[in-house]
Amino acid sequence: MSITITDFPTLQSTLQNTGNYPSDGLVYIGSNITFTSTITTPTNAPAVTIESTPGSGPYTLSYPSSSNSTNYNFVFRGAGVTLDNIIIDGGTNATSNVGNPPNNVSVGGGGISIQNGVNTIGAGCTIQNCYTNGNLQGGTGAVNVWSNSGPITLNLYGTIQYNRGTGNNFQATGAGMAIIQQSSNNSILTNMYPGAKIVYNSAFCAGGGLFVDTWALNMNTNNVFNMTGGNIDNNYTQTVGGGIAAGASSDDNVTLNISGGSISNNKADNTGTSYNTVNGVQERGNGGGIWIQDGTTTISGNTQIWNNVAVQYGGGAYTSSSISPTDPKAPTINVQGGDWKANTAVQGAAIYKNGGPLTVNGGIFHDHVSTGDGAVFYANNANTSLIASALPSNLTPDDTATPTAGTISVFGNTANGGNGGVVANKGNPASTFTATNVLFYKNTATGNGGVLYSDTANINQFNGCILDSNSAQLGGAYYITQ
Repeated sequence: MSITITDFPTLQSTLQNTGNYPSDGLVYIGSNITFTSTITTPTNAPAVTIESTPGSGPYTLSYPSSSNSTNYNFVFRGAGVTLDNIIIDGGTNATSNVGNPPNNVSVGGGGISIQNGVNTIGAGCTIQNCYTNGNLQGGTGAVNVWSNSGPITLNLYGTIQYNRGTGNNFQATGAGMAIIQQSSNNSILTNMYPGAKIVYNSAFCAGGGLFVDTWALNMNTNNVFNMTGGNIDNNYTQTVGGGIAAGASSDDNVTLNISGGSISNNKADNTGTSYNTVNGVQERGNGGGIWIQDGTTTISGNTQIWNNVAVQYGGGAYTSSSISPTDPKAPTINVQGGDWKANTAVQGAAIYKNGGPLTVNGGIFHDHVSTGDGAVFYANNANTSLIASALPSNLTPDDTATPTAGTISVFGNTANGGNGGVVANKGNPASTFTATNVLFYKNTATGNGGVLYSDTANINQFNGCILDSNSAQLGGAYYITQ
């Protein structure tokens, strides 16, 4: 038997008392409801589905508190919850001018904290206008996934938009969604599916759209984020990771598998407080699309990584490590595909690798612009390998090109004011560069090295590659200095 609710006290008593749960697990919302306090379900609560009455809605659950609220609308500690055909709105009592996007976002507390069970944010669910300031440990994200009570699975089909986080520390991260593994006994699996959206969120610290971390070193289980589709677009951070930030302390337990969807039009600004300094690089304004300091990230398929902006380094992606690059726990990025297009940065407009290996086995990289060295890749004390199984069939690609598995095409990129129209290989003598079966076509550097600029005496190799119509002041193909 389902229950239809039209007022807050009934909803509160139903969800906070397992004895009042409907026998079929269906809680219908029959009208818009305004929250007056947080609802916390008990750890032994059964699974429940919350949605608007069939044939109506979506109705709005609003939480009109002031902008300094740190509470959530819901804290789910039971067997799991499904939200669908419903809007959770943080309220309209304050506005945000954190950055663009978004501007003038209505905010006011709210959001959900998931701490146990199998949970689903359905395609008809929108979570918006929520505010977090990080004064509470784990007070992060409009959707906060926090492994405090038990193992968690979250399936995301819906929309997370126009949320804001302003806390000046790494407890205030991922304005849209934060996935934090606190306990080694409680793993987290998050799946983002086609149609899902994390868009127009803004954060002072790391992860304008999404933050993923294990919170502490030496965990025994992984925090896994799988993205097979959807959009992480138009998010903003004042520090690092405009779209996604992975990690706040280096270990090997964060796994990002990105095989579809879009990570586009995100921005990492440098107006926030620097997190730390790694290999001489200040962690601020880095990773317009993705900032990585933990674990392993794999990008494959036809994932679109377009038009992301890093005010400093790594427009598409930036990987960093606060531990030695030779440590087995140093973060890695494996690129097996993807359409990387028109990302911008001072250095490494597509990918900046700050220590450790960068491996590329597929994908197309085009129309990037750097204002310094490395229009596509910048390797700072990092070993870079571009290794394709075969040359692409189209040797004169343009913007209609699409990724073909096992091939790498790099074309139309510009180091506008620097060296390395494709790659800047820096950090003598640590860095190496190897390219096999790669097409380099019409790349340009206003400085030296139309494709490769290297200042390292270590390995610099091209094997079976085609370098066609590239240009630079010196070394239209490559320029190597010591």
